[in-house]
Amino acid sequence: SPLLSHVATVIAGGHPSATLVVNGGDITYNDIAHGLTAGRPVIVVAGTGRTADAIATAAEQTTGDPVDERAARLAASPLLRIIRLDDPDGIASTLEGVLGE
Repeated sequence: SPLLSHVATVIAGGHPSATLVVNGGDITYNDIAHGLTAGRPVIVVAGTGRTADAIATAAEQTTGDPVDERAARLAASPLLRIIRLDDPDGIASTLEGVLGE
């Protein structure tokens, strides 16, 4: 995960970059955390399953104990955005906003 984040930073070469989360497993939590630490915006596509949906659920939860503590910590980041799978225009516009046109 740290290497993946570093490679993304090097490849971007000073240009904006983002982490796009579609589905995912346990390692995805680490990938997201390292991206956030690097200051990289994270776009989570809700409705794609597993890690993406756990984070989306945590972001929507307003009361009670979080269902998934890892997801709740990541969902609290101001760099994280949740977009629904059934909103392709929202996905495109969010990516354009983060990466530039």
